[in-house]
Amino acid sequence: MLAIINFPKEKKAEYQAIFVTPYPINRMLFPQSWHGEGKRVLFEGRSYVCPNEARLYLSRMYGDDYMEIPPVKKRKTHYPFYVVFSDGEEMIFEEPKQKVEYKDILS
Repeated sequence: MLAIINFPKEKKAEYQAIFVTPYPINRMLFPQSWHGEGKRVLFEGRSYVCPNEARLYLSRMYGDDYMEIPPVKKRKTHYPFYVVFSDGEEMIFEEPKQKVEYKDILS
C-alpha cells in the first residue's frame, strides 16, 4: 500500500511525503515542484503518469544508480499474484521461489 500526502492547495505546500514505505523519511519527502501536473510516459507498453521531475524523484528514492539492475540478493518485489489493469488486461504470477526482505536491501 502506498500513501501520498498532498497538502491543501490553498496553503501552497512546498513538499509531499510518502509515509507507508520501508524507506527512511528523508528518502520519501519531495519538493512539490518535482511533481508538478505530472506527465505521461510509456513503460513496458503502457502509459503512466509520473512526476515532472521523474529523474530527481527516482534518484532521491533509489539513489543515483536507479537505472542499474541491482544484484539478485538486493532485488525486491511486492509479489503480486493477480493484477487487473484499467484496460481489463489480467496478469497472473507464479509464487516467487526466493523472497527478499526489506532488511536485505536497505543495508
